[in-house]
Order: sequence, then C-alpha cells, then structure tokens
Amino acid sequence: MQETFEQIEKHLYRRQYQTATGQWRTVYYARFVDSKGIRRKFALGDNLQDARDELGALRKKNKGEFDWDDQKKKLDEQKPRAVTLSQWGNTYFEKELSPNDLRAGSADRERRSFKLLSEFFGDLSLVDINKNRILEYRKKRKAEGVEFITVNRELSFLRKLLNVAADQDPPIIDAVPRFKLPSEARRARTGTVNPDQFAKILSHMRRPAQRYVITLYETSMRLSEPTRLTWDMGDLKAALIRLPAECVKENHPRRTPISWELRQVLEELRAEQRKIANVGGYVFTRKNGQPIVSIRTAFEKARREAKLVV
Repeated sequence: MQETFEQIEKHLYRRQYQTATGQWRTVYYARFVDSKGIRRKFALGDNLQDARDELGALRKKNKGEFDWDDQKKKLDEQKPRAVTLSQWGNTYFEKELSPNDLRAGSADRERRSFKLLSEFFGDLSLVDINKNRILEYRKKRKAEGVEFITVNRELSFLRKLLNVAADQDPPIIDAVPRFKLPSEARRARTGTVNPDQFAKILSHMRRPAQRYVITLYETSMRLSEPTRLTWDMGDLKAALIRLPAECVKENHPRRTPISWELRQVLEELRAEQRKIANVGGYVFTRKNGQPIVSIRTAFEKARREAKLVV
C-alpha cells in the first residue's frame, strides 16, 4: 500500500492512501499550534470545501483561546463507561434480571457459574468478551480436568448474561458474540455408584449431607428435588412420598416409596426438628433448622477425598 501526507494550504493537509482492496481514499486534516503552544491535529473528512469550512471554525475557536483539553475531557465523560463482567454479574443478581423464573437449584447453579467465570473474565469489559477469549476459557477448564458438559453449563450462563445486557434499555452492549456449545447428545451421563463406593462417599460427609445423599440414593430423585420436600408430602404410614407437579421437572405428580433406610432418615430428622423451629416445614434442614439449599460442595469434597470419579 502507498500513502502520501502533504500540506495543500496553510494549516490544511491532505492524506491519500490505498486500501487493502486497492481503492484510494482521501482524508483532510487541520494542523496548528493552539494558544498554549500545543500542536493540534483534527480529521476534517474527505470533502475539500467542508474541510476548509471546518478549519475556519477551528481557527476562530483557537483565536479565542479555546480550551481544547477541557472539550476532550467533556466528550470522554459523555462516553459510556465500559462495564466489566464482574460488575454486570453483580447487578444481574442484585436486581434479579433473569428473564425467566428460577428455582432455588437453578439460581444456585448460576451463582456457582458466575464465580468461576469471574475468575477468568471478571476484569474484562463486556464488549471485549469475544469468541477467542471464550475458546481460551474452555481450554483452561479442560486443562483443569473439568468435563465439557460442565463447561457448557458455565458458558451457557455467560451467554445468558450477555443477552440480558444487550436487552437492557439502553443496551449495555450492542451485540453478543456468537459461539457454539459442543453437542451433548452422545455424551449422556451414565455413571452409577456401587454400594461400596456409596459407603465411601458417605464416610466423608457430615450427617446433614449424608441424609440428603441417602434420600437421593433410595428414591432416585433429581439432585435438587429433596430441597423442596416438605413434611406434608410424606406419609410414613402409607410409606409414600407424594411430590406435586410443581416440585418436579416433568410437571406431573410423582409417588415415591419410602424404603427402610429412608424411613430412618425421616424419623431422625423429625426427632431433631422437634428441638428447634423448622423454617417453612422443610424436611431437609441443617442442625440449626435452616433448609438445605445444596449439598454439591459437600458431595464434590467427599468424592475427592474418597478418590472416586462418578
């Protein structure tokens, strides 16, 4: 590519250059020393007459000892400040900006994903999050031994955060980077634990988490379903747990038999809760009566300590 930059009149310059496609472009510039002795340069567009008119207006301002730096500062202040992922994520949670209603388990999962995303993208402005950086994040998580399905969940939440930012009025960002999540169709989770592995996991857990995991094992409930279980759903006489449609993913009432092992857990919880107020009538609580929201951290810790991959 070739380029020329030449003075054509007093304080007026012309730049001509060739683009990558071979086209020639012309841009005019004003160059002068201001009242403070500082050299100034301004682009004036590609039309010569308009450039002359604009140069005249600039020179008139300069004779009046115009403060060019103050003008630049005001223009900078008018520009929207870049919002980082950490700032936007905190706003998202504080103002509850999720466009869909979230169950407790889903909200907890979003917070866990945000914590992990913040470690990588936290100080990065939303407009600087692009496809290449997202690929870097995936590579980093893979190197840490994290399953791609888990990374998909994290990046899916990142996409949601960016989409919500773009939907604000006015928008926080103008566009959301397009990126694909690898298909999970052939990677369904099929792993199970045998009785020995199950016993090892329990041995590395405290009793509140143990009881929760025993319930999952005995009923085949989904991970978050026991958190919504209240005492009016259990019938010890009939040895049944009756889950209403709003508490299960399939939105259809479900009946689950109460095994001997599960009965021991329920009776233990009932006896424990008689000594302390139970918040909301929930079945699964900690020793202070507060409902259990998630046992994922306890489970992952127990799995590592038991040296099991499940």
